[in-house]
Amino acid sequence: MGGLLAALWMVNGVLRLLEILSFSPLGRWFLPNFLGRHTWGVWGLPSRWNAWPLALGWTWIAMGLGVFGVVHLILAWGLYERMQWARPLGLAIGFLAMLRFPLGTALGIYTLWVLLPEMSAREYEHIAVP
Repeated sequence: MGGLLAALWMVNGVLRLLEILSFSPLGRWFLPNFLGRHTWGVWGLPSRWNAWPLALGWTWIAMGLGVFGVVHLILAWGLYERMQWARPLGLAIGFLAMLRFPLGTALGIYTLWVLLPEMSAREYEHIAVP
């Protein structure tokens, strides 16, 4: 039950953390056209000079992706080790994952399908480590 689900959340967490690469200078080197290479403004300055609020917004987006990536890895570890707190965290993150269509939706549905039924709750409590 928990092994496959833990592996899927681990892969999802690693992919989420790889998304941050596109926001870093190293990511701009590997993925040069992800955010676009154009200039804005009257004087033709690079976008980092005259659109700093947008750049700050990208930083917050990258930090949010990083936080969720780390939470996904913690969830994967908790499910793999069968910790008691992993089931409620998995249900909460599973509901949130359903908003990311299509892969997040599929992972969220599978997570809820595995963890939500009452029989699954009893089985998880039976095998969980306190």
